[in-house]
Amino acid sequence: FVPAINNLALITAANKEYDKALTIFSDVLNYYPDDAETHYNIACMYSRLNRVDESIEWLKKAIDKGYSNWESIKSDSDLENIRDTDAYKELVKGH
Repeated sequence: FVPAINNLALITAANKEYDKALTIFSDVLNYYPDDAETHYNIACMYSRLNRVDESIEWLKKAIDKGYSNWESIKSDSDLENIRDTDAYKELVKGH
């Protein structure tokens, strides 16, 4: 059930419906509140919506929950809107 919802959110995001995808990813957290990848995807959606502070907050949560795909964090185009921030640079420093 949850993988299907997660896939729906990814498809929705691919269609540039970021607000809708954000809602769907948030619903996934109702079932898996500690899922690091979902936290990461929420950070990505906030970045796409240019909601920088929220994106950084959710990226921190993702890392705290165990998200460790630093290559993705550094190269994912979804996070492009936050890369120039001091908070982002601090998060990726040393990785």
